[in-house]
Amino acid sequence: MKTIQANGIKLAYESFGDEANPTILLIAGLGTQMIRWTGPFCEELAGRGYRVIRFDNRDTGCSTHFSQYPPLDFGVLAAVLMAGQRPDIPYTLEDMAADAISLLEVA
Repeated sequence: MKTIQANGIKLAYESFGDEANPTILLIAGLGTQMIRWTGPFCEELAGRGYRVIRFDNRDTGCSTHFSQYPPLDFGVLAAVLMAGQRPDIPYTLEDMAADAISLLEVA
């Protein structure tokens, strides 16, 4: 496992295959670590001629955690959004997309 500074945070990632090959970025679901994409699965893709990168999103696994914030209550979040208000959250989906783009630029 490697770590890089990307988009102002630390991201943990692993890559498989030749860096010269087309890249597949595997993004794990909410709260899921990169190991959800198993090693054999990543190796199979690499064996088919791809470079594969899997990573831990922010607040997951070995990437930067925002422990100074309380755990997100999805019921409260949904209610705030349904009321047309902006929730008080430490980061957005846009931040997470920027993390992925930064990872691809640096790794």
